Amino acid sequence: MKVGYKVWIEDKNKAFGKGPYELLIQINKLGSINMACKNLNMSYSKGLKIINNIENELKLKLLDRTIGGRSGGGCSLTEDAKILIHAYEKFTEELDIEMNRLFKKYFDNII
Repeated sequence: MKVGYKVWIEDKNKAFGKGPYELLIQINKLGSINMACKNLNMSYSKGLKIINNIENELKLKLLDRTIGGRSGGGCSLTEDAKILIHAYEKFTEELDIEMNRLFKKYFDNII
């Protein structure tokens, strides 16, 4: 047995969690919102909405964008986005350890 859970950062609205984290990872890997969305089987408009929501809720600029043209457009993560990703990774790693510790503490003798 193991424990499952979902965690996200919120103020008034959900601002950041696993889905947005995965989107930023794909954008960083592929250099494109459009390609990242395709890779995650989501529409470009949904991906853009997620990015805009994070930027508005957390007051962070996440992407440096290049307008298309002959060489095509693209984007890269800002330093703030990289810091956010790193913090989320470390936070969830520690949270997983703690959640499993608590699960064992309360449920080992029951199930």
